Amino acid sequence: MSARHVTNLLKIANTNLPDIKCRYERLEREVNKLEFNKQQSHIALSYFDNQIEMKSKALTSYRISCRRERKQIENLYNKKTRLGALVTGFKSNNEEYLKIKETSDEKVKDVLNDRKILLQLRHFSSWLLRKSLIEELIINI
Repeated sequence: MSARHVTNLLKIANTNLPDIKCRYERLEREVNKLEFNKQQSHIALSYFDNQIEMKSKALTSYRISCRRERKQIENLYNKKTRLGALVTGFKSNNEEYLKIKETSDEKVKDVLNDRKILLQLRHFSSWLLRKSLIEELIINI
């Protein structure tokens, strides 16, 4: 290389070097900003991974609870069905039950037809109502 070439290179370097330096500093700031954003993204990703894990565990717990509840409901339904069948069988096949039912129906009709008993019941219920109102007033005073 001749001195002339070196001189030309130095002229080019002197004119372009400040621009290159500014460009380098700008790119360096962008790299730093991208690195910071990368760190923040890793922190956010870690947080969301933890949230997903916690929500997944809660969901699993809810599913187990639901299965347990469904099983309990199924068992209760089966028990109700068995008891219903037992009661139906008892009602239709038991003469004593039928007698008790018939007797209780007659007693209810007798009570409803007997005005004296109805008046006594009315008097008693109004007495109970007054008593409870008085007690309530005493308590609230």
